[in-house]
Amino acid sequence: MIQSPLMQRFAGAIAPPVRWVTRRAPSAVSKIVLHLHRPLVGDDEVPVPIGAFQILVNPQDNFGGSLYYRGSYEPEETQCFTGLLQEVKPSVFIDIGANFGYYTLLAADRGVPRVVAVEASPPPEPVSAGALPGEIVSDGAVWVDGASCTDQ
Repeated sequence: MIQSPLMQRFAGAIAPPVRWVTRRAPSAVSKIVLHLHRPLVGDDEVPVPIGAFQILVNPQDNFGGSLYYRGSYEPEETQCFTGLLQEVKPSVFIDIGANFGYYTLLAADRGVPRVVAVEASPPPEPVSAGALPGEIVSDGAVWVDGASCTDQ
């Protein structure tokens, strides 16, 4: 879905109140607002904060839409994961099957000193081009390698 620049600017301008409504309103109201706003956003990736970091997401897909509109992805699992990080306080976190790096960023944001993300399926674009912001990779908090792990 390709939108005109004017429509994308309009969608971006009304995004904060739309996200506020979708995070606080009853489910039926949220669904109506989402249904009306999503076509305006288009397929462009937008930055969404995860703690002190940001990740680029497409609001049209399940993962990106959850982060963009609701501010979290898999809320029950996220709560359990962050609780475990707080209780265990690991010195290293290895995210096998990192996908978009959501749990990788959560671990880095919660103060895990060393985070390793492993994803066998390469993203459509290189990780350095946006999925993980450069400042995370550059300070050594997250180690990213484009190589895949295989038994072959």
